[in-house]
Order: sequence, then C-alpha cells, then structure tokens
Amino acid sequence: MATVRPAHRPSRREELLDAALDELMSDGQYDVAISRIAKRAGMTSAAVYYHFDSREELLDALRERIGRSLLDVVTAQRDEAAMEDWVDGVINRAAEWIRRSPKEARFLFVANRLSHGADDEPEVSPFEPVVKVMAEEVLRRDPELGRLGGTMRAMALLALLAELAAKGLEGPEGPSASFGTDVHAAHVVGRRILLS
Repeated sequence: MATVRPAHRPSRREELLDAALDELMSDGQYDVAISRIAKRAGMTSAAVYYHFDSREELLDALRERIGRSLLDVVTAQRDEAAMEDWVDGVINRAAEWIRRSPKEARFLFVANRLSHGADDEPEVSPFEPVVKVMAEEVLRRDPELGRLGGTMRAMALLALLAELAAKGLEGPEGPSASFGTDVHAAHVVGRRILLS
C-alpha cells in the first residue's frame, strides 16, 4: 500500500484524477468507489473529499480534463486552410492521441457512456467545447453551410472520432494492429461527412 501523504498539497488533485482514471480502467468497472480511488492515490477517503465534494464531481473533473486534451487535438489543426487537409489532420492527431493516451480515450469515448445513465448526464458535456471549436473551423472553411450545417458536421466528425476510439480500444491494451486500417477508413468517412 502506498504511503499516505497530506491531502492539502495542491498537486494532490491531479494525482487523484490520475488515480481515478487508473482505477476506472483497471477492471472495466465504471462505478468505482471513492475508497478505491483514495487507496490507489495513497490517501484516505476523507482527503479525497477535501478536493472533491462527491464522486460525481471527481468524475466531472476527470471528464473536463480529458475533454481539454481532445480539444487540444482539434485546435492544433487551425492552420490548415483546405477542408480536406483539416479533416485529415484532425483524424491523424486524434488517432495519435488514442495511441498515446488509450486510458483517456477509452474513458472519454467508451467508459463515459457506460458510467452515465440517461437521467444522470453531467451538467456540462466535455464534448461541447470540442463541437463548438470544430463547428467554427468548419464554418471558417465553408461559410455557406450556416451555423446549423457547421454544427451538424462537427458533431458527425466527433461521432466518427468516438467510433474510431471505440473500435481501436476494443481490447484491454491500446489500439490493435488493424488500427491503421480503421484510421484510413475514418479519413474516407470524414471527408465524405465534411465535403458533401
């Protein structure tokens, strides 16, 4: 068991989020108890509650942090002028993020669906900022689509990235050897979504 350290250190919040992600992904059980997260972080449950008022607040903070990682993937492509180059870049960067951060991708795109029922959605979706930025990027490249058209295409591209992550992370480890084929297929579908 890890040594128990003071809870009031500022760095402990991020450690708790890391521990929560590790615990959630360790056995595929997405309804994890605070006590298990605390144990993994080398803290007491009371110390966890020092940083987060509830398990739901901790999970919301984890969703937000991982959502920011995905937002970084999308915003890195802003310099691409042509729509097809932008789409290809977003898909390539998303695929690299899935390879590099399979736990985060699995949580955001797979476990997140399972950890919430229809009546228990987070107040703010981690996908809202991503859709907004993607819609802005789509409209910047094709203003004739209008706000609704841009948002619909952004949501379709995000759904494609979610399917890419879910397909790529079917096994217990990171993406399989066939992930490259899935990425190629995502390029074809992504272009059809945004160029039709």
